[in-house]
Amino acid sequence: MAISKEVKVGVMAVVGMVMLYFGVSFLKGSDFFSSEYKYYVLYDNIDNLQASNPVLINGLPVGRVAKVELLPERNNKILVTLTISKKLQIKKINCAMLKNASLLGGKAISLQVDSTLSKDKFKLFSTQYYNPKDTLRVGIEKDMIASITSQVTPIVKRVDSVMIQVENLLREFEGVGKAVKGTLTGAEASAATLNGMLLENRAKIDAMLANLTTLSANIIETEKGFKPILGKMNTFADSLNAIRFSETVNKTNAAIAQFDQILSKMNKGEGSLGALLKDKALYDNLNNLSINIDKLIIDLRLNPKRYIKISAF
Repeated sequence: MAISKEVKVGVMAVVGMVMLYFGVSFLKGSDFFSSEYKYYVLYDNIDNLQASNPVLINGLPVGRVAKVELLPERNNKILVTLTISKKLQIKKINCAMLKNASLLGGKAISLQVDSTLSKDKFKLFSTQYYNPKDTLRVGIEKDMIASITSQVTPIVKRVDSVMIQVENLLREFEGVGKAVKGTLTGAEASAATLNGMLLENRAKIDAMLANLTTLSANIIETEKGFKPILGKMNTFADSLNAIRFSETVNKTNAAIAQFDQILSKMNKGEGSLGALLKDKALYDNLNNLSINIDKLIIDLRLNPKRYIKISAF
């Protein structure tokens, strides 16, 4: 049975419409070739979030935004439907953070840990998981430009403060510059006056320099005449020192020889000191005499009446 061209065209049109429907649905975030769970997020403002924007976890795409709806009955809140792979289990410590995907303003939803949770809730939620069709908690990242502005503002303030200090410093330097300029002007005037004085007294200065040159030459000549005299004086002083030193040595030698003779006589027993050193009997008699005198003095001190008689009138 032959199929007419009209039927073929109709079948192809139906197939094309079906493929177009599924293609548009896929671009909107529907994936017909994998199983997914739906989750919901309720935002006050989605900042141009659109269907098919990615859902990320640690920067890895795990789903897409399937639908964006306005809810007039709930003060115009916006309900966002997410389709996320069944392979991913979302813990309740995570929240749906609306964030910038690029500098050009693209948006994405990041599933990340909620930093606003208390310790008790964090401990509780870390063991619990969201069920399909649950509503996730909301988190909104600060706008990138606002974030950059908040970081740059303190730097700008510091730069302004530095510029003000630099401006004040330049003003102070301006005053210093004026003072330096005045000083340089005074120095230039002084230099000009000094130059005029030098020009006026140039002849006197030349004559003075000529006199100094002549005096220097005379001193040099005089020094040449003094050199022989100084040589003779040095020779005379050396001779005098030699004579005095020789006399001193001779006197010392004579004194040593006399002392040697005295010691020799004493060793031979000559003279009083020699006899005293060599005669043991004389030495013993002198020693006994010294002892007796000592005893006599002691007895005289203890018994004065024995030697001195005192009569009273």
